Amino acid sequence: MYSLPKRERIHLKKDIDELFAHGKGFVAYPLRVVYRLEGETEASAEVPRLGMMVSVAKRYLKRANKRNRVKRLVREAYRLSKHSLSDWLASEGKRGRIAFVFVGKELPEYQDIERAISKAYGKIIERESRAALEQG
Repeated sequence: MYSLPKRERIHLKKDIDELFAHGKGFVAYPLRVVYRLEGETEASAEVPRLGMMVSVAKRYLKRANKRNRVKRLVREAYRLSKHSLSDWLASEGKRGRIAFVFVGKELPEYQDIERAISKAYGKIIERESRAALEQG
């Protein structure tokens, strides 16, 4: 339940390009969140319900150990709270992909990242629920 296996991470260039080209985005400081939700198909049975990736630019944090630290913090906060978004996606019959891009200028605390991810989940659910109401 609280794991983050490799199959839940987005790593193929094709998938990353598609996410950034066709996804929706917003900022939950210190993270920029880009997400894309899709309906379930028969072919998507072996694909995990929720996929994620983390990116930290060298522009903001020059030292690799600091970039790696931010990536670890984001992955940990995601891992511990992904079930809330995953449960919502299951109830809606959708699959999703999320990219977290760090845009802060200095090394954040875990609480900052955790708060940003919770805010991001709430915003995704709110936006998609509103869009579903407008369509249906």
